[in-house]
Amino acid sequence: KKWSELTSLKHTVLPDQSTDDYRRKSDLLYAEKPEATHGNNVALSFSHLLAKITVKLDLKNSMGISIEDFDGASVSILRIQPEAYFKSSSKEASTSGGTEIEINAGAITPPTDLTYVAYYAGSAIVPLQTINADQSLIKIILKNNRTFIYKASEETTFQKGQEYTYTLTI
Repeated sequence: KKWSELTSLKHTVLPDQSTDDYRRKSDLLYAEKPEATHGNNVALSFSHLLAKITVKLDLKNSMGISIEDFDGASVSILRIQPEAYFKSSSKEASTSGGTEIEINAGAITPPTDLTYVAYYAGSAIVPLQTINADQSLIKIILKNNRTFIYKASEETTFQKGQEYTYTLTI
């Protein structure tokens, strides 16, 4: 259906966003109808209606880890409300909801060395919502199920089209 024919839309992100394809399936884009067209060609400018969380690891300042610890390692985003509800009149997420889920943000590729200050670990598309200070937000599992939970240091309200990058030290 055309957006103009909708009164509301419910969009749910996938709990498995371990690949670029799964992340794309969770994303939601919107384009305004252009004011002018050039012949048969119509240029559309798309905007993201959801937010993105990216997790990076500060390996240089981490302690007690080795490259072998990343064999089978993974990263997850915790306590995310997966549903976004939109009203066509505002083109904004009016609410998010649903039972909180853990999003698989991917397997961590083993690094070639431990000198990275911002080594990419994974990312996920999330509906707009507020996370509270001290809320468990990110889980890292290393080899032998060594698990690290990172809590939000401050209250954050995820905004549409924004990327929130967390660089963590183990």
